[in-house]
Amino acid sequence: MLDEATATLLTEKLPEVEVRAVKTRSGATDSSLPKTAVDFVSTSVDDVATQRVPLLMPADLISLPKGQAFALLEGGELYKLRLPLIEDSRDTEMPKTLRAALDAMARRTTIHYDR
Repeated sequence: MLDEATATLLTEKLPEVEVRAVKTRSGATDSSLPKTAVDFVSTSVDDVATQRVPLLMPADLISLPKGQAFALLEGGELYKLRLPLIEDSRDTEMPKTLRAALDAMARRTTIHYDR
């Protein structure tokens, strides 16, 4: 998908999601009480922050490699698709049903492939 307006149209239909981030802080302090058995004190703290972000950004759609796509199916549920790319239509191992589908598409469009 190369059209940012189309990508924006799709991403605006998607919900925002909550993302959690964990930040770890740690430290150590020398003890200033020489007559105790404590030489130092250490601490370690995990901070958890949540933030609402869009599920997908337009750039996520625009940067997809060839043969991959997102689609809203089954009542608006988001799916990521991976489509096989046909490199050579003369492939002898191509299933007959796929060849028939390619032939039918070629008859209906101005784009033709080598048979």
